[in-house]
Amino acid sequence: MQTAFDDRLEIGVGRVAAEQFFATLPAFDLLLSGGLNSVPMALELNSPFTGSASASWFAGARWLPMKETILTAGVFQARADLGQTGPYTGLDFGLDPSDGTFGVVEIAWTPHSKEFATVQEDRHFTRGRRELSGNGIGLPGVYKLGAYVSSQPQASYPGGWGGSPFGFYAMGQQTLWEENPGQSNTSQFSLFGGLVWSPPSGVTEMPVDAFAGAVWRGPWSARPDDHLYTSWQIGNFSEPYARSQETSASGAFESVLNAGYIFQVTKEFSVQPDIQYIIRPGGFGQYGNALVLGMQIAIEL
Repeated sequence: MQTAFDDRLEIGVGRVAAEQFFATLPAFDLLLSGGLNSVPMALELNSPFTGSASASWFAGARWLPMKETILTAGVFQARADLGQTGPYTGLDFGLDPSDGTFGVVEIAWTPHSKEFATVQEDRHFTRGRRELSGNGIGLPGVYKLGAYVSSQPQASYPGGWGGSPFGFYAMGQQTLWEENPGQSNTSQFSLFGGLVWSPPSGVTEMPVDAFAGAVWRGPWSARPDDHLYTSWQIGNFSEPYARSQETSASGAFESVLNAGYIFQVTKEFSVQPDIQYIIRPGGFGQYGNALVLGMQIAIEL
């Protein structure tokens, strides 16, 4: 990573996951639902967009053209088996002639936020739990618009058009109330939401993916580091994908209602019970609605 122009420009090369820089919100770091952790599900279904468990070669840049505005662009190595069971492993650092490319561009606006604290642990290409952090002047938020295109599809379904996936996303998270504006780890309530649109084609599984939710940090004065969260997500399925499943896309959707609580026992140790109610699992009505109970115990060293 190299910085220039008083740290207003960063250029990076290496092996990373796309979610480290693109299409994520502070709220996503809290959720256990695979639909929003660490990026909206449609991005990974429709393209070689890599999540936290996968990495590929990357070259990109981040530019801060003005206060509270961040422009990020990157090109990634794309391969169909990345993150899937198969011959590829995380120790495979090579490039193959059959590999494609995956490009993303994103503009972010971070009103009333401490410099870059809304999307990263610090200003550089590093990763930590992202938190909305205010500057004491107003209520902090983060808003993002992005677009992606790839020469390597995740899959191909009969009866569609085109072979290169592309799409757009818009998302944001806004603080509505802070107990002590500008202070770290203050009690804070925020809402988040967004939309991913991937034009239907022969390589699009989920054309529309919408989501919304709420995060309450420090819901009790005695527990300022706890988090209470809720989320809702819905995605529909394309006609080519439905035909590949020998069914119709009419009324084909999956929706998830989610709630959970993070007990921050110590700085390094947390316990997180989670509940999800899945409506139409799989999208085509072949399974009944499902109630899923989960628990995560995290130790950070």
